[in-house]
Amino acid sequence: MDSLMQITHLLDGYKLANIDIIDNSDSTSRFTEFYRLIKNGTLTTDEAAARHFYPKAEGRDLNYRKFKSQFYERLVNTVFFLDINNKQASEHQNAVTEAEKTWAATIILYNRSALSTAIELSEKLLKHCIHYELTELVVQITDKLKHMYGTVMENFNRYDYLQDIHWQQVGFYMAELKAKNLFQSIRRPYLKSAAYNGSMYEVADKAIKELEPLLETCSTYMFMSFWYYINLAKHQIIYDHRNAIKVCEEGITHFRQKTFAANAPLMVLLNQKLISQIQLRYYDAGKITAKEALAIQVDGTRNWYKTLEQHMMLAFHTREYKEAYDVYQTAVNHRDFKFLKAADREIWLLYEAYLCFVVKLGKIEGVRFETSIFKSFKLSKFLNNVSQFSGDKKGMNMPMLIVQYILQLTEKDRSQLVDRLDAMEQYVKRHIKSEETAQRCYSFLKLLLELSKVHYSKKLIAPKAKALMAEISSLSLDIMEQGDRIEIMPFEYLWEEIQPLLRP
Repeated sequence: MDSLMQITHLLDGYKLANIDIIDNSDSTSRFTEFYRLIKNGTLTTDEAAARHFYPKAEGRDLNYRKFKSQFYERLVNTVFFLDINNKQASEHQNAVTEAEKTWAATIILYNRSALSTAIELSEKLLKHCIHYELTELVVQITDKLKHMYGTVMENFNRYDYLQDIHWQQVGFYMAELKAKNLFQSIRRPYLKSAAYNGSMYEVADKAIKELEPLLETCSTYMFMSFWYYINLAKHQIIYDHRNAIKVCEEGITHFRQKTFAANAPLMVLLNQKLISQIQLRYYDAGKITAKEALAIQVDGTRNWYKTLEQHMMLAFHTREYKEAYDVYQTAVNHRDFKFLKAADREIWLLYEAYLCFVVKLGKIEGVRFETSIFKSFKLSKFLNNVSQFSGDKKGMNMPMLIVQYILQLTEKDRSQLVDRLDAMEQYVKRHIKSEETAQRCYSFLKLLLELSKVHYSKKLIAPKAKALMAEISSLSLDIMEQGDRIEIMPFEYLWEEIQPLLRP
């Protein structure tokens, strides 16, 4: 009761009614209306919102800016009232939210001199944070508590105990920061391009050697997450998928032994394991991994979409096009699809284009292009919507070139394809020919260009196709240097699918 009385006394004199939040129960509030209109996609621009709330042009801009500012403040206030037991988040994510929220309140209590309540909350929170290995918070909490016990409350036994925990956790925290920083140095070059970057192998190898000595003293959730991510990156950089799978399996075993559900790193490692299984054509094992990954994820999260991406790849690589079609619909029909980052959305647009191709070929039983969800698909619109991939000249632009070509092959009027051929040939010479790391893609693009030169004749292309396809097949997927998303369909399969579109 002392704690309750102290908090009540602290709040006395403050106008609690002025703590403004978004409350769905108040259906008459303009703030609630604004929230709902944004949520359902009715208002997507400031101009539209200003016109909606202020129909008269006079004073519209100033009034709307004030209204928007007040609405923003209410949204921020509402964040503090989020349910910490969110079913859409993992156990660890909820634990972090709960800890951060409680710690924010505790800091306010310290600053307002409600010390006994602040210390009580800190002690309780400390146990929670140690259990979930929230190192940064443990450092902050023990720093506050030992200051209280050492200079205010004169509890020196407790001070000595917390002193030991504090400096141990400081060591863990420094190790985590180092691991995180090293991972960032490896990850950054790949944010804009999926193209091979062999120089990063040495960076990853050096990072591992720097972190190895720390393994003797630190095995926290955060440190081990980045440790496995860096080890995985080292093998993925050179497309050593067999060793990448070994790293994933070791990491999965480690995190499954935690006393709490460590779903975030498990999801990453399972997704990456699936990527390597697809590249090595371990399709049956890949299906098991895909199920394991989806089983621990929440619909609509970024990791859920990443797993669905790999599920799509698996379906394309096993020619289970109906499965790919179903996965695509699951992804794009989810309410959170519109909130994906541009690059994450573009990969689904690319999958859509490849699905259009197989639907046009009649490869999905019961699905006709004219009545399918792709009936309004336009190649020009697709190209306008994949601006980031278009700029990735040595990476994701390659599957875009291929899908443009094969889609135009399905059209009776191939004049547009003829118009693009010169530009495509120049692109191949300028961006791909000299890239030893994109030889499968280079050989297949070269085959498509040769096909155009013989006016799409099976007979005339046969000798060239035999040689180029043998060249492609000699470069097995487990040594592919193109990134896991560039070869959407294995070129050996894609060439077979093209055959019915050719003339004798």
